[in-house]
Parts: sequence; structure tokens; C-alpha cells
Amino acid sequence: TAVGMAHSEEDFREILNAESFVDREALAAAAKDGVPAAVRAEAWKYLLAVSKPDRSQELSAERDRKNQDYLRQDKHNVDVLQRVRAELRRSTVRRDARDPERSALLSSADNQKIFENITVAFLNGNEHVDYHDGLVHMLCPFMSCGLSDEAGLFHCFQSLMQRMEQKLRGAGIRQYAAKFITLFRELLPELHEHFELEELSFEAWCIPWLRFLLSKELPLPAVVRLWDTYFALFFDTQQSDASIDALLDFHMNACLAVLEPLQDEISQLE
Repeated sequence: TAVGMAHSEEDFREILNAESFVDREALAAAAKDGVPAAVRAEAWKYLLAVSKPDRSQELSAERDRKNQDYLRQDKHNVDVLQRVRAELRRSTVRRDARDPERSALLSSADNQKIFENITVAFLNGNEHVDYHDGLVHMLCPFMSCGLSDEAGLFHCFQSLMQRMEQKLRGAGIRQYAAKFITLFRELLPELHEHFELEELSFEAWCIPWLRFLLSKELPLPAVVRLWDTYFALFFDTQQSDASIDALLDFHMNACLAVLEPLQDEISQLE
């Protein structure tokens, strides 16, 4: 789709500060072209259906309920805690030079505790989901965008992950990966051939790219901007599969857009 002119912070505030009802359809339309940093956290909450559009409800009561829901979540799992901590250590060392914003986020002791709490709470409450290092990086954009309260972070993260996992669990991720590889072969045939000649396992790289929305591969500011558009597509008043399908279809093209300008460089690598 063509990229339109980004809306101003004032445009977003007009939507978000509506007296009685936040028009999420108008918010999604504006968010496709990027959300100003000052209002991103609030906009994402509405697009992910964490905040309710009916502002006539008592906001403080709703916030307190969500806080209590999160506080009741079980946050104890020694194995997951150890794996989260190991990924935080690895990522801090590995990404410092090319992604300083992410490294600063990951290296903060206060933030590390939040990463641990939310990851464990999510996995304990969604037993069909297995731990993957990508979960840590899926939290980074939410923390970067200005979501300051831990309960709000958890509910935004869970809203996205539950819908993603529902679509991609079991054979779903294999079907999605097969669709992506077909598109890769059609649009970047020379690079696809190079990958095959080098016997590079497509599953080793494309499944994490697809499942975790490039949250680990791109610099954090780029991920946050990309997710503005993703969450605009994610929005759906009926919470149907169509919104996730739209997001995933767009995401496949985003992955190819990352590869396309690098194909000459990649083709020289063993």
C-alpha cells in the first residue's frame, strides 16, 4: 500500500481525548502512517483492545482491575527465569554497537525484573506456549514506546501474543512459513537459489522472523515504527482472524523488504 502523510500529534490527541468514545477505526487509519512517540503508548493500548473505547466507563476502576489481574498472575518458574536472564545477558553484549537503545533497555536492572515477571506470567497463564528467546524481544517495543506500568505492558504483550499464537500454533506456523518461502522464491529468485545452494535451513531463520515480527532482527526504533502499521492492521472490531491475516501478510512483505537491498551482499557470503 502507498504510504500516506503521517498525522500530527494533535490529530491523534483529538481522537484519543474524545469525550465519550475513542474511534478506534479512525485511530487505526491514522496509525498506518506512524504514531508520534508522545501518544504511542496510549494509541497502542486502544489498537490492541487493552483500553476500551467507551470513555464513559470509570477509567481508574478499569485500570485497578487490570492491575489486580496482573498481580494475581503466577510469576514463579525457575527454568524460565534462568533462560530469560541468559538471553538478556547475551543480547546486551551482542547488540550494543548497532542497537544502543535496545542495549540500554535490556541492561537496566529494573527493566530486567520486568522482563522476567511478564515472560513468566505469560507462559504460566498460557501453558500451550513454549519458551523462546524471541519472547524477550517481543517485549522490547512495548517497553520502548512509553508503556510505563508493568500491568499495562503485560496486557498489551498478552493481547498480541495470544492472537499470534492462536493463529500460528501447531501446523499454522508451518503453513505460514511455506507461504513465505513461496513468495521469497517468486520475488527474490536469485537469493532463494543461493540459500538453497548453501543448504541454509529456511526454518532456522524464517520461522523466528515470522513468529516474532522482526523484533530481534531490526534496530528497536525501526521495530517500533513498523509495529505502528502492524497494530493498525491488527485492529478489528470483531477480533476476527482477518486482522491477524492482514498483519501477517504485510509482515511477510516487510521481511522480504529487509532482504531485497542486501541480496548482493548476502550472495557473496558462504
